[in-house]
Amino acid sequence: MTLDTGAPVWNQIDPAAFLDSMARVFTAMQKLDTTGADIKRRSIDDSKARVRDAIARTRDALQPRQAALDRWERWLAGSTWPDHTSLVHGDLHPGHMLMTNGVLTGVLDWTEAEVTDPSVDLAMFGGCFGRPALSDLVARMTALGARTSDTLVDHAMERWAAMPVLGAAWALEHDSKFALDHARSMLQP
Repeated sequence: MTLDTGAPVWNQIDPAAFLDSMARVFTAMQKLDTTGADIKRRSIDDSKARVRDAIARTRDALQPRQAALDRWERWLAGSTWPDHTSLVHGDLHPGHMLMTNGVLTGVLDWTEAEVTDPSVDLAMFGGCFGRPALSDLVARMTALGARTSDTLVDHAMERWAAMPVLGAAWALEHDSKFALDHARSMLQP
């Protein structure tokens, strides 16, 4: 999208070129050696604990249905979790993507970056662009030599389903009514 005289103009992009560029970025982040880097690190167990804590802290504010709580608990106890960590941006949505002719050329705002569950950015991608695009992206990452698994897409989509909890936890921590309202709106009916 570009703004011309204040009105948004939607640009058409080549999906293959976009997905190729995203796959290159995600693969490069995964392969980056962060040894010795001054960056936050969160193990897979710590990542699970963060979600569990967020569920407990936001339950009253979100008032999720029991089906959502059960889904989050199944995901936390499930076998889709990776056995490794990698660098993630932590907040990689379209507003943080710099694009040229439909190709990702840069990424803004690395304040949430950490070494943790590699599905963090993939979940946001799946939520923004859908499961089929995520599946295609993961296949492209695999072809580039990224460490993936047969359950990565499922895992990322379950993380996306838990995004209301993580968003609400952020909202409560930062006293943001707007972010809390958005987290509530993300809960599936």
